[in-house]
Amino acid sequence: MEPVIQKFVTKYDDSQTPTHTLLNGGKIHVPKEQLDKFYSKLVKRSFEDNETIQLVERIGEIHPFLVDLDLKYKDVLTGRQYTHTTLKEIATYLWKTLNNYLKLEAKDSECWIMEKDTPYPCSHNDFEYKDGIHIVFPEIILKRDTYKYIIKQIQTEDTILTIFTETCDISPDNDTKGIIDASFSSWQPYGCRKQGETPYRITCVFEQDSDDSEMEPVSEEDFESFYSDCNENNLDIAKRMCVQHHDTESVSYNPELIQALDKPLKTSSTILTNMTEPDPYVYGVDEDEDRIQYRLEGEELKYVRELVKCLCVERAEAYDDWLRCGLLLHNINESLLDAWKSFSSQASNYSEPTCDDKWNSFDNGYSGPKLGLGSLKIWAKKDNPLKYIEVQRNNVAPLVHEAVRLGSDADYLVAKVIQEYYKNEFICVDAGEEWFHFNGSRWERTLKANVLQRRIPEEVYRIFENRYNHYSNLCAQDPSSEDPKKWLKNLFSIQMKLLKGSYQKTLLSHLQTLFYVKDVMTLFDSNLSILGFDNGVYDLRDKEFRIGRPEDYLTMSTGLSFPVEASKLPMKLDGLSKHVKSVLPQYDRLEMDLQDFLCKIIPQQVVREYTMLFLSKCLSGENRDEGFYIWTGSGGNGKSKLIDLMSQCLGQYFCNLPVALLTQKRKASGAASPEMALTLGKRLAVMQEPDVNETLNVGEMKEITGNDKIQARGLYKEPFEFTPQFKLLMMCNDLPNVPSNDDGTWRRLEAVPFISRFVKQNEVDESNHRYLIDRQLKNKLGKWKEIMMLNMLEAWTKYDEKGIKVPDEVKNMTQEYRNKNDVVGQWISEICATKDHVMGEKCKLAPSSFEELYDAFKMWINMEEIVKHRVPTKQTFKEALFKWQHKSEWGLSLGSSKSDLKANGTKAYPLFNLVIK
Repeated sequence: MEPVIQKFVTKYDDSQTPTHTLLNGGKIHVPKEQLDKFYSKLVKRSFEDNETIQLVERIGEIHPFLVDLDLKYKDVLTGRQYTHTTLKEIATYLWKTLNNYLKLEAKDSECWIMEKDTPYPCSHNDFEYKDGIHIVFPEIILKRDTYKYIIKQIQTEDTILTIFTETCDISPDNDTKGIIDASFSSWQPYGCRKQGETPYRITCVFEQDSDDSEMEPVSEEDFESFYSDCNENNLDIAKRMCVQHHDTESVSYNPELIQALDKPLKTSSTILTNMTEPDPYVYGVDEDEDRIQYRLEGEELKYVRELVKCLCVERAEAYDDWLRCGLLLHNINESLLDAWKSFSSQASNYSEPTCDDKWNSFDNGYSGPKLGLGSLKIWAKKDNPLKYIEVQRNNVAPLVHEAVRLGSDADYLVAKVIQEYYKNEFICVDAGEEWFHFNGSRWERTLKANVLQRRIPEEVYRIFENRYNHYSNLCAQDPSSEDPKKWLKNLFSIQMKLLKGSYQKTLLSHLQTLFYVKDVMTLFDSNLSILGFDNGVYDLRDKEFRIGRPEDYLTMSTGLSFPVEASKLPMKLDGLSKHVKSVLPQYDRLEMDLQDFLCKIIPQQVVREYTMLFLSKCLSGENRDEGFYIWTGSGGNGKSKLIDLMSQCLGQYFCNLPVALLTQKRKASGAASPEMALTLGKRLAVMQEPDVNETLNVGEMKEITGNDKIQARGLYKEPFEFTPQFKLLMMCNDLPNVPSNDDGTWRRLEAVPFISRFVKQNEVDESNHRYLIDRQLKNKLGKWKEIMMLNMLEAWTKYDEKGIKVPDEVKNMTQEYRNKNDVVGQWISEICATKDHVMGEKCKLAPSSFEELYDAFKMWINMEEIVKHRVPTKQTFKEALFKWQHKSEWGLSLGSSKSDLKANGTKAYPLFNLVIK
């Protein structure tokens, strides 16, 4: 370990807040008063001695404005793809954006661009190479919360991605959210690096050019004087870039920013979340994600302690169950350590110090499932049903007494008894019509609280009946007292009313309000990492099948039930697969038939593996790749049968969408969109065959697949916003026309070829992927559901760890599809050649005018008989030529007028380096 770091490591203890993290393991604390000395030694080791110091600095509460651009490429690179123009436009855009939020002066515009020596190979399966740019505005010092707000606004725009697209030879293949890291919690000190890579060093500095808002590079003389690679400069840069030692902001806010920051964060008192303590290896970890807990106090805590006494010794002996119990109690209230210790003491290996240590680790953000009072009630009821009923009745006894004391007209108090007894079991969504009941696995929709109403004359009646002996004893103890006699009479009266339907409806009118949870619909099915089954929940993050919890807020189900008893849950995926295989009749035969089906529908192995990874993505609500997928091929290729199987596997998570959604004009704002309203919570949405020569609505496609909130409105309903979870798939024989040729469109699109055909016996030719049609296939699909689901869960594990690599067969199909839609590109490729500038009257000019090229293009259109809907307008043709020229070796240089003529003429009368062959 480097000596400059060693002294701080040896002095570090848990009572100190770590300021830096070693990428090869370890944390250190550098006191503020020693930061200057620390950085002096760090710079000397990094630059003079050229040592590799793998260190990152944790970001403090106040720090300079930083931007981390992460560029990933699917191609093998031979050099850097962005240009000086790219850097200048990004610096200008950031400076203009900062001025929208902050009150800034020209002196604040100093902008450092830092780069490594070269791009590096990328270990992520989806990409071949990676590059990066670090940007610092050292004069703009602001609070961390303010910084996070501004950087997230920048991330929501596509401006930086557009700059890369328009100024690079090869633009990055990751999207805006992937390029702009808005969640990093640490920053590399100047000169530090990862093992095997060069450090980020300042290669360019921009500043505002006089009163113009454009950014220009500083002079070479200034760069050499203040930023060149000498020890004095490097130390000054390292100190100014430090994200630990700032105490005050250097800027003031514009009113719009003040107003935006004043808006309260929306949280829910019923979501229970534990976040992991970030171990910030450089980037991508946000230490300040909301940790929302709910706290019970007073009498409610006594109730919790009684529920804990219902838990069995086996739960204390099993480490995972013991740990979950601790997490749950810590979520409810941090004062419940004694209750956890009492529960833990049942175990043979009980250790009080272990309980203390683990409890304290929860404070540091231990990563665990969402657990709360609802789960505790389920555990208690399962472990000791009789004791649980006793605890429940004792808990509502004071409320029962209040109702009995006031008499049979105390309807609201009777309703309070019911609400307290069934807390976390029922939810009312609207004015009494729509209720949800937790059925042990998920929240199930019930009409007009019929499940709850059925319990009133049975279970609720017995709750009051159970108090009969109590009041009878009071009467016997003091025969002269009138109160116990009156209470006993009231009790009997309430019991009789509970048996009447009219009174039950009266109680339900109160219960609508008592069980109402505001905005609960935004919580339902919002956990992207769980998948509902009829007998449990699969947690895609923890890779385990477990019992459902009220805190999951899950309402949907695949409709499948794995053949496993609840007592054996939770069960990891390996164990689940082995168990299902051992108990499912004819498993091996069914698995063999399923694989034969998949191999015939998708005979190319790499495409089949890619397709299984794609289908596994449809188990999750995440939309990491933001893709639009098209399965294409001639009729009778079996793709619809695969979708039928997916429909049966996904159940309520599957839906069909009308293809008109993407081929017709957008509906007016506020218009009903019931088809989109029904996609809430879905994981796979399929569109069937569009009409021949249909044109794709690119804007609608980008909006739906962009991981942004969209608005929908059901018939006669209020509009609402949600972020789609579904992966969008279109199945077609004739591919729709795509009117846009921009990279943003085609980065999303993947066209998957289905090359098989299922034919009659006399047409079979398996060498050419012509297979015998199976007339009984429809009957087989239902028997493959559980096995297909297990295959997808295994594929999900691979996708989650390594991502998805698009095979050449899909890339080629997509590129062929793109070429057919790029009429201008096709014309340039077939008809044109490039030519250097020629000498004009005043300067060198590109050889061909726009009008000459456009006339040639129209002739070619007529000769090739290009169908009308594929012919671009004159303006679109011009824009395509501008884009080609910009990417050419000559670049694009336009004058503002004839007197200011440039190599490519003017915007009104442009010239291009293209000639007709």
